[in-house]
Amino acid sequence: MKRVFVVGASNMDICAKSSDPMREADSNIGVVSTACGGVGRNIAVALRRFGFQVSFLTAIADDTFGHDIMTSLKADAVGSVAPFFTGDGLRKELRSGVYSYVLDSNGALLCGINDMGINDELTPAFVGGYDNALKAADYVVFEANIPVETIEYLGILAKGGVKLAADCVSVSKCDKLSGVLGDLYLLKANYSEACALAGMDDASEEGREKDPLSVAQRLAGKGLERGIITLGKDGAFCFEVQAFEGGGLEWYKVVPPTSEIVNANGCGDVLFAGFLAALSRGLSLKGSLEFGQYAASVNAMSNEAVAKELLGLEPTTDIKSLA
Repeated sequence: MKRVFVVGASNMDICAKSSDPMREADSNIGVVSTACGGVGRNIAVALRRFGFQVSFLTAIADDTFGHDIMTSLKADAVGSVAPFFTGDGLRKELRSGVYSYVLDSNGALLCGINDMGINDELTPAFVGGYDNALKAADYVVFEANIPVETIEYLGILAKGGVKLAADCVSVSKCDKLSGVLGDLYLLKANYSEACALAGMDDASEEGREKDPLSVAQRLAGKGLERGIITLGKDGAFCFEVQAFEGGGLEWYKVVPPTSEIVNANGCGDVLFAGFLAALSRGLSLKGSLEFGQYAASVNAMSNEAVAKELLGLEPTTDIKSLA
C-alpha cells in the first residue's frame, strides 16, 4: 500500500442550494446543509478511498467544528496528525475553517466565501516537525491554502527525491505555487488558475474558446513536468513533458461521462486524487485522466464532498468496465 502525506485545509462546508432557478437579491427557497470539507481534507479522504495509506496534517481549532472534522477523519480511516490549535489567548483567538457556498438548482457553484485564517498556523517550522514522515511518503500532496513559506519548504523536499503533487485551489491563491512549479511531480488547476500561473489572459472570460494546450506549453516552459487542467463541463486536459531529446508534450483531453449533477463541490479534488491513484498503479496518462474524470462524475451524483460510492473503486486500464 503506497503512502501519501497530505498537508492542507480542512473545514466545515455550509452549502445552500436553491430548489428553483435563482432570483438575485431575493430570498430563495432551498436546502441548507453542513458537511466536513476542505481541499486538503477532500483529497486525503479520496486518496484513502482509492487505497492509499494517508497521513493528513491540517489546522483545526478546539471548537465544535474542529471536533466534528476530527471525528469524520477517524471515520474515514484517514491518519490525522492534526493537533487542536488554541491561539494565544487574548491577542489571537483561532476558530476552525468554514467554507460557505451557494449552488443553483442544477448544482453549479454561484458564490463561495471561505474563512480559513487558521491555515496560517501551518508554518514551515510546524510542518518541518514531520520531516521524517514527509520524506518516507511515496507522495506528498499539498494545496495553496497553506502559507507560501511552507510551500517553498516542501519544494525543497523534491530535491531529495520526494514526489510532490499540488492543487491550485483558486486564482487568488495559485500564485503561491509559482516558485515550485519545477519541483512538482503533478499540478492540478482549473483553466483560470492555469492561465494565471502561466501568465496568460483567460480568453474564456471574453467568450473565446479555451486553449489548454497553449497554457500547458507555457507551464511546461516554466518547468512543470506534468499537469491536469480541468475545464468544467468540457471535461479535463492533462499533459506530460516527454523525456526524449527535444522534449514536446504528450497530452489528452477527456470529456466527462453523462451523469446527473447533484453537487459539484469536491469533484475537482476527487479527479486529482483519482488521477494520482491511477498513475501510481501504472496506468497511462490518458487512462489516469479517464479514471479521474469517471471518479469525479460518480462524486457529482452525491451531496457529500467525497462520495462514499468511491470506496473500493479501482483504477483500471478498461475505463468502460466502470461505466
